[in-house]
Amino acid sequence: MPTEGVGGLVVRFYEALHNDHDLTMFDTAVDPKVVCRWSGLPELNGPGELRAVIAADLEGFPDQAIVLEQIIVDGDDVASRWTYRGTHTGDYYGIPPTGRAVVSTFVAFDRIVAGKLVENWTVFDNYDLMRQLGILPDTEGAVG
Repeated sequence: MPTEGVGGLVVRFYEALHNDHDLTMFDTAVDPKVVCRWSGLPELNGPGELRAVIAADLEGFPDQAIVLEQIIVDGDDVASRWTYRGTHTGDYYGIPPTGRAVVSTFVAFDRIVAGKLVENWTVFDNYDLMRQLGILPDTEGAVG
């Protein structure tokens, strides 16, 4: 696991947010003009909008934690794959707590310039998350 350079910054950033629940990295590691595109959400512009999404996630899953599974660094670009775990014990975008534990994979593509996150694409399976929460039917194993 990288501890230096752009790869190290990305790892520290995600682990601070999701494992330590520390949002202060927004103050030092995010460019004021950051643009983020996440599965199922409108484009996020600026650290304030990104911080609000992370805060909502932390509210819904206050025990969340992530584990880095793979990282690839190419110049200023970083691709990383993570396993996310959490228990839905708080409000999550209007969904009342279900008490259910979830396990999900997300993939992030980040561009770092001058030590700051300037662009992010995060991809995850919203349908599977809603299925694990019991919001959508469990079709796992169904034959189509």
